[in-house]
Amino acid sequence: MQLLDSLKEFIKHSNFPINFIDDVEQYFHDNTHFETADVNNNYFFYAINDKEEVVKLSSSSKNIIGYSQKDLPLNVFDIVQLDVEVLTKLLDSKHNKLTPLNIYRFDVKKKDGSIVNLDMMSLNSYDKQGKYIARIGIAHNITRHIQANEKLHETHLSTIQALSTALELRDTYTAGHMSNTAKLSVELGKLLGFNQERLNSLLLGATIHDIGKIALPLSLLNKTDKLSDEEYSNIKNHPSYGVEIIKNINFHSPVKLMVEQHHERIDGSGYPYGLTEEEIILEAKIIAVADSFDAMTADRTYRKALSKVEALKIIKEEKGTKLCFNVVSKLEELDNRGYLDFHINLNN
Repeated sequence: MQLLDSLKEFIKHSNFPINFIDDVEQYFHDNTHFETADVNNNYFFYAINDKEEVVKLSSSSKNIIGYSQKDLPLNVFDIVQLDVEVLTKLLDSKHNKLTPLNIYRFDVKKKDGSIVNLDMMSLNSYDKQGKYIARIGIAHNITRHIQANEKLHETHLSTIQALSTALELRDTYTAGHMSNTAKLSVELGKLLGFNQERLNSLLLGATIHDIGKIALPLSLLNKTDKLSDEEYSNIKNHPSYGVEIIKNINFHSPVKLMVEQHHERIDGSGYPYGLTEEEIILEAKIIAVADSFDAMTADRTYRKALSKVEALKIIKEEKGTKLCFNVVSKLEELDNRGYLDFHINLNN
């Protein structure tokens, strides 16, 4: 069984294949820029049942928390350093079906009694009646970052990349779209004079601009026929879902506004709130242009990719009306430099 098939099976039935956790870890080894040693020392994968018991751990967990598969089951309440009442309330709120992908930051007691700081991203599973039954996730060891109080951007970016990967695994037709949109957004930001700090912020926001789609049914995302009015209304909720998913991350930049506003249009015709030009932050205007170009020049379930010329024609028609005049001008400048041809190759 392929990794993507395993994940879909988990989401649908919560049937954890015997080697699923190790398969996920191997995928992470093979498909990230991290060295194997870095993965083993900083990340592990886990599965937790409806009794809040850890029932599966990938092999790298032993290097980070001291526990391995032979130590299971392990109750979450025995290792998370948080008041029982507070933790119970937090976990209950995270089981909401609207936002099945959740982020935690916990201090966790290792097997030897010492404490490790973990960023934890998990994906919930539900039965046919919509009742929460289990979750699978990735834990990122951020102890050094916490202790040193440094590299906050890198820590956030690692978590964000994990979120992005989760969505791309779920929907093969948008695989790579968020990361490609992020790369194009950063190039536009450079031409608009963004300093490095602002470029870092733009990278974070663009990398997860569509993360709210994790809350939408795959049948809706992959539909080949025309969407009904009700289905399209559901699609238009994904920016709001995205903000809900990341609301507990303390960004020191307007990342949440980027996620929330990337489908707003300067004439007020966008969604979810119908904001106009002065109400939309520049970063969201940049992502809107990059998102449009990348989406149009990649295959989708309902159409084949448009050519660069066709996509630019559509975007230029919306220049100064729906899309920011200055941002579209910078996109044209990137085309004159040959960058857009390079960008399209990323989709192939």
